[in-house]
Amino acid sequence: MDAIVERHLINRLDEVVNSLTEIVKEWVSAGTISEVEWIRMRSLDFQEALRARNELAKRLDQHSCTLCGDFEHHVGLS
Repeated sequence: MDAIVERHLINRLDEVVNSLTEIVKEWVSAGTISEVEWIRMRSLDFQEALRARNELAKRLDQHSCTLCGDFEHHVGLS
C-alpha cells in the first residue's frame, strides 16, 4: 500500500491489479464468490458488525413472508 500510495510505484499497482484479476477469473469460472471465513477477522468493529448481521439473519428467518414457498418468485428480480 505504501509503495503504491506514497512512492507511486506503478509496478506494485500492476501486481495488485493482476492479483485481483486472477481472483475474479476464479469467481467467474466457479460461477460464485466463495464465502469468507469472517470469524477469523480480528477487528472488533468488524466482529460487532458480523454479530449484528447474524442476528438480523436469524430474525429474518422467523418472518412469515420468508416462510412462503413462493418467496423468491414474489421478491426476485426477473
